[in-house]
Amino acid sequence: MKELLTQQKQTAQALGLTAVKETPLIRLTYSQRVLNPTAIAANIGDFAQSGPIRLVAFLCTVFVTAPNTGAAFWDVRLRDTAGTVLATFSTSTIAPATFARMSAPITVQPGSANTLLTINTITTGAPGALFVFPEVLIMRI
Repeated sequence: MKELLTQQKQTAQALGLTAVKETPLIRLTYSQRVLNPTAIAANIGDFAQSGPIRLVAFLCTVFVTAPNTGAAFWDVRLRDTAGTVLATFSTSTIAPATFARMSAPITVQPGSANTLLTINTITTGAPGALFVFPEVLIMRI
């Protein structure tokens, strides 16, 4: 958590902001779906938004049954209301049948009119079943 606050300060300074307010991060978790395997192209987590936000981190703990290889893997994507992909990661580098903590850089921030963050999955090849426990860290702006 302290590393994320440091990253927040560095980003603000790089943007030329003169005063940095330490705003607490809000952790959004969605645990219900972790008990069941994810369907292909499924929306596995919906995070409703009541106002503008700044995404700080997209994290997931995942478990993929065999096979999970460079030719058969899952992509897990964080999307906004319009379907724009904000962050994505692949399971192609993790060993099958093990839990792995994954993260993805935020490539695009959601627009100010965004009302929902959705986590969506797609496959390459025919990987094993995916179990995912997503988490998003945000700041209200």
